[in-house]
Amino acid sequence: YDYDGKYLFEASGRADGSSRFWSHNRWGYFPSAAVAWRISAENFMQNTQNWLDDLKLRFSYGTYQVFVR
Repeated sequence: YDYDGKYLFEASGRADGSSRFWSHNRWGYFPSAAVAWRISAENFMQNTQNWLDDLKLRFSYGTYQVFVR
């Protein structure tokens, strides 16, 4: 999701199944989320446009589960 061209939000999830996972749990679930701030789109950064194209601060987090026998 992009709000005002400056604030970005993202969430995703994935499920993978494998015969290599434990027999009682063949699926792994992998959620993730991220937020970002495009600092270069702020008004106080207008004077840097001649030498700075894009500046973004991003934080993301994801999990993983490994169920290998």
